[in-house]
Amino acid sequence: MKPILYVMSLPNQGQAFWGQPEFKERVVVVDQYGLADIEWHNYSGVIVSMHSDQRWLQTLSDRIADFMKQGGCFVFQGHIAYPFLPELQCFTPMPSPTLADFAVQPCEPHPVFAGFEATSFNCRKGVAGFWGRGANPAPPGSRILNTMGQGAYPVDWEWTYGGGKLFMHGGNDLWTNRESMAENTQLFRQLLDWIQEVEQ
Repeated sequence: MKPILYVMSLPNQGQAFWGQPEFKERVVVVDQYGLADIEWHNYSGVIVSMHSDQRWLQTLSDRIADFMKQGGCFVFQGHIAYPFLPELQCFTPMPSPTLADFAVQPCEPHPVFAGFEATSFNCRKGVAGFWGRGANPAPPGSRILNTMGQGAYPVDWEWTYGGGKLFMHGGNDLWTNRESMAENTQLFRQLLDWIQEVEQ
């Protein structure tokens, strides 16, 4: 089974996971500016965080597209400001959201979110909006997983691209949203599981 590339965009990012043996064996950490020097097809997936340099990602558009066409999974988190594929659009914020608009509404079950109630993603430490505040518009044919707001903004979606997948989360990094470190770790683990299952 191929390992997964985790693209580090901040110093010590994700360090809480790297000391755990199960992740050491499954994940290779690379600085975002080293991506161009790596053979992506040696990996089953690429995970980038909300802090990624999107202008740099744009320069890798052909690499990203080819990776997915050949069966790889690409995971993007955050707000798209510089679309890295022609089919993608910039983040659309919810206009003047109310507290109720921040509630996450499940649309389809997905292995990444298995065991979690989508409605529990709404708040962290009593503050709403950690999960998302709008959406990166989904291309036609996408599988919508979770929405937010009266406009049903697709905050989480999956899109088949060639033989691979694009997994989109339009908010903070998935594993930073829970108050419990155990739950954050479980979300991260399930993301890895899904990537490696798709790649098979």
